[in-house]
Amino acid sequence: MKRLWIASLLVFALLLQPLAATAAPLDDAIALYNQKQYREALPTIRGEAKKGDSTAQWYLAQMYYYGQEVGQNYAECAQWSFKAAEQGNTKAQYGLGFLYEEGLGVPQDIQKAFTWYAKAAEAGHPTAQEIVATMYMKGLGVGKSYGQALRWYTEAAGRGSRFSRYQLGRMYFYGYGVEKDETRGAKYYEMAAQDGQVDAQRELARYLTGLKDQPGKRVEGVAWYVKAANQGDGESMSMLACYYSDLGDNKAALTLHRRAAEMDIALSQQEYGKMLCAGKGTDVDYEKGFIWLSKAAHQHQPQSQYLLGMMYELGKGVAPDEQMAYAWYSVADLYGYPPAAEHKAAVRLRLTAAQIEEGDAQAETIMSSY
Repeated sequence: MKRLWIASLLVFALLLQPLAATAAPLDDAIALYNQKQYREALPTIRGEAKKGDSTAQWYLAQMYYYGQEVGQNYAECAQWSFKAAEQGNTKAQYGLGFLYEEGLGVPQDIQKAFTWYAKAAEAGHPTAQEIVATMYMKGLGVGKSYGQALRWYTEAAGRGSRFSRYQLGRMYFYGYGVEKDETRGAKYYEMAAQDGQVDAQRELARYLTGLKDQPGKRVEGVAWYVKAANQGDGESMSMLACYYSDLGDNKAALTLHRRAAEMDIALSQQEYGKMLCAGKGTDVDYEKGFIWLSKAAHQHQPQSQYLLGMMYELGKGVAPDEQMAYAWYSVADLYGYPPAAEHKAAVRLRLTAAQIEEGDAQAETIMSSY
């Protein structure tokens, strides 16, 4: 639910623009507020809020939220947000949805959060529209409905929401509530990608590089991976590393795999570990390779599980231990890695019955740790 959403976490900071219809004294107070002169702004904002002005009520709510010249008090924030929201203040409706979502000043209640987000969405608030769409998509606080998700993502996309354009791309690409249409999905990805949406850049790159019969599209796809990687996207770094590896540029591949591995991308943990063991783009380092292959193995990478078995069997980067080799070969075999069965059988012949039993137990322990 935390991803409902990053925008929600910034909700109050994003909603500080004054409404045009405020009275002159309140205009002055809001100007002072925006200059961080909270002590000077507070008397007028509080006075107008008590008189029933929804804009003042909203600003007072934020002052309680942040503790600006008043003690931080989420309950007071919720109270003033509610007063403004009931008068149709869209920002307050959105903010109240956030408070109910997070349980700040009010009991956490995802259904009430949806209700207030929906009111803001109906009034045209684009971020609220994104959130309502996502709640329909996941069935959070409301019954799951791809149709309603499509409606609200479309509304928000029309107001410039790049995240909604990305989500529309996913819906068409995978056929969520609509007829599957990868070409149309890719167009939405591109719209969002052009606007800097990193997930869209990555997914567009994945789509384009997968068009094997169109080499030019592959080049275009790689360019999108570069854009996403430059924004810090680990998966894109990993895919770029594989591309450089195919070209024989091991140093570039090693650097990108290391960065992605450090971001917990399992494929790069595996490939970085393999490169360290093979001395590709660097000196051979079995000990470090063992560490990274272990990380990948615990993220369900069967080749890494198999390679750990080999390292235990051969004593590369770790003390020789045929029982542990047997255990890791067993895990890789269970995950369907074809060479593992043969190696498991070969090691098994050299173990005692007690070692086999213990090895089986170690394999079960490894599996249960997942």
